[in-house]
Amino acid sequence: MSLITAIADAVPRTPVRIGGEVKGLQVVPRAGAPSLEVTIADGSGRAIAVFTGRKRLGGLDPGRGIVIEGIGRIERNRLVLLNPAYQLLPL
Repeated sequence: MSLITAIADAVPRTPVRIGGEVKGLQVVPRAGAPSLEVTIADGSGRAIAVFTGRKRLGGLDPGRGIVIEGIGRIERNRLVLLNPAYQLLPL
């Protein structure tokens, strides 16, 4: 298991593992299909996890702790991970 990187220290276009608290959920159209955008904050910054073709993920609610892993990119001045692996943290 790799270490968790602070969102502010994440390098785009490289594999990254970040963790934080879910701050918001929103369903937006992407490429003609609904996608769930999850905003995650860790105190150093915010990142967006995008789950294409999803409107909901069970157990994922604002305030929940989450760790995501994937390759980030910058989109509209924010770190975005497309379809990352994720792990919900115990309540």
